[in-house]
Amino acid sequence: WTTPYMRFPLEEITGSTQPYSDDANGITTDVNMNWPSREQYVFQTTMRYGDREQAMTAQAKIDLAGRKQQAAARIIEIDSNKFRLLGVAGKSIYGLLNDPNLPAATALGTAWTAATADTIYNDILTKLYGKIAERSGSLVTPDSNLVIACSPAVMTKLGTSSTYGITTLDMLKQYFKNLKVVSLPECESVSGGDHMYMIATDILGARTAEYPFGMLFEAGRVVPRMSSFEQKFKASTYGCLVYYPFAIASI
Repeated sequence: WTTPYMRFPLEEITGSTQPYSDDANGITTDVNMNWPSREQYVFQTTMRYGDREQAMTAQAKIDLAGRKQQAAARIIEIDSNKFRLLGVAGKSIYGLLNDPNLPAATALGTAWTAATADTIYNDILTKLYGKIAERSGSLVTPDSNLVIACSPAVMTKLGTSSTYGITTLDMLKQYFKNLKVVSLPECESVSGGDHMYMIATDILGARTAEYPFGMLFEAGRVVPRMSSFEQKFKASTYGCLVYYPFAIASI
């Protein structure tokens, strides 16, 4: 947590092959290295409790200090998740949902307000998976590890049923063998309106993105006052580092 800025290595392989010859070395294969910089954001919260307050809750068999420590840990966890998804405003820290290198979102041709299950399925298939498959050169297939992330409101649309009683989600999981669907309220906070994302979590075994940090969570010392106690909790984040932006698509 003492490192204000960090540079992370990104690499791209280049080169090709040609017919063998004893008199030629052939075409060169190389690795292009890029070193994007990310700022580290350190954040904190503090909990306090008094002697009388603790004594009163002890009458009800409640561990007040323990409960407040758990609350502080949960608050740190909630904000850590927000920073990983949306970055930190005013700093060179970006999240998984708003990294500047992500491909632009594809607008829907028809709103899902009254869309059928088939329409929603086809939009996801062509405008999300289709984009990733094309950009990856078919490294991403229907058998790849895929995640769909959307807001709770959009999640209900995946329950839209066809005339045969099959929901959009049923059709998706039948086609994509390793699909995980998650509800993210933060998808409503992305610039430009409500978004749905599809993410291929790895490319040839390498992670598409990760969440670097200098300090995941640390509880400070308990400080006694005249008739109370205080304790500080802190953590840090670099947001999200996206190694393969092409493996993420949104609508």
